[in-house]
Amino acid sequence: MRKFQCDICIIGAGASGMTAAIQAKRANRQAEVLVLEKNGIPGRKIRATGNGRCNLTNTKAREYLKTLRFFSDIGLAIREYPNGLVYPYSESAADVAELLASRMEDLGVKLLTSTEVTSVKISDEYDSGDDPEGSAGSSKVIEAVSQDLGNIQVSADELIISAGGKAGPAFGTKGDGAKLAASMGHNIIRQVPVLTAIEVVEDDIDQLSGIRARGSVILYKKGRRVFEEPGEIQFTRTGLSGICVFNMTRHMLFGEGESMSDFGIGINLCSDFDIDDYIEAVAFHSKDLDSGQKAVDMLRSLLKPNLARYVIGRSGVDPDKKISSLTKAERNAIIAAVTDLRFKPKKLKGWKDAQCTAGGVDRFQVDDETCQSLIVPGVYFTGEVLDYDGPCGGYNLNFAWLTGMAAGESAGKAVMRSEE
Repeated sequence: MRKFQCDICIIGAGASGMTAAIQAKRANRQAEVLVLEKNGIPGRKIRATGNGRCNLTNTKAREYLKTLRFFSDIGLAIREYPNGLVYPYSESAADVAELLASRMEDLGVKLLTSTEVTSVKISDEYDSGDDPEGSAGSSKVIEAVSQDLGNIQVSADELIISAGGKAGPAFGTKGDGAKLAASMGHNIIRQVPVLTAIEVVEDDIDQLSGIRARGSVILYKKGRRVFEEPGEIQFTRTGLSGICVFNMTRHMLFGEGESMSDFGIGINLCSDFDIDDYIEAVAFHSKDLDSGQKAVDMLRSLLKPNLARYVIGRSGVDPDKKISSLTKAERNAIIAAVTDLRFKPKKLKGWKDAQCTAGGVDRFQVDDETCQSLIVPGVYFTGEVLDYDGPCGGYNLNFAWLTGMAAGESAGKAVMRSEE
């Protein structure tokens, strides 16, 4: 077994892990920092974020200016949009991952890739063995399996766990960080996939597969409206997708004694249009001219043909009934279907499709300023390992950068104090 000694060990070379490594060295250039990464390259998940563009932060996100200063300091050009989204100027996620890795190397951070951590132990003693990579003496012992080195053991004064959540298992994120935290006595809030598509009970929704429409999604829980957001709604073969739908899933969590059946979804397909007056005007015009237009034609200029026919059908009105024959009650039913088209959610799409993890290490057991554990001194948690999830638009990456900075700086300063 190869044995290593370092001041700071970081598990995970993702967004928060690489940020933590850079900030630790900036806080204490003398600190020996070692990063262990499961994947063959650092920043694998970063490269896929924002459809390959990497939405770094949002001007409405907490302390986003600190994020901008960090990237400015390491030499990344930024592009800000009026809607608050912030991207690298090149709009290349790969550029962000490669720049972070390059800055780690410039600062002397050691990186072991293809190395999977198997356990973490808190110990007062460390056996350095016959051929250590450094001096003995540490309280955190990390055991791992390296593709190149076989079984290894790392002794570190400070440990930062940045192993990600469970969303996107194709990138190696399978909840390792939460498991390591639990093994040290931390409480783990149940992890569930969020920022993902929704499957619904209604089988006939496959008629709408591929259709996109602007409107608002509305979430009901036990009959009470709990969420509403405008945006583009994408109809899939089994349900609903789109950014506003993704954001809605953050509010579809339930506790003991509750289930997905407690929720209902409404879609307002004319949230920025006075459909009441429009429908009455169309009805009056059709009756006055006796044009022979059908009910489905009432929505011709509002909705795409397949969606219009589906909505009319869901209203209980025959789509082929003449407009001039529609009663006031039938016209009101059509208006109701357009402005509150109801679906019953069956389930959220799983980890493979989710962009983010809700749940993780209980933040009541972690210091907000330093990200250091309140249970085990010298252990820090960052990014998606923690119980945090934000909406689409750069909020989750912003949290990763901020927590990485906080943990790295705190760990670097802790090593400095111990050497005084």
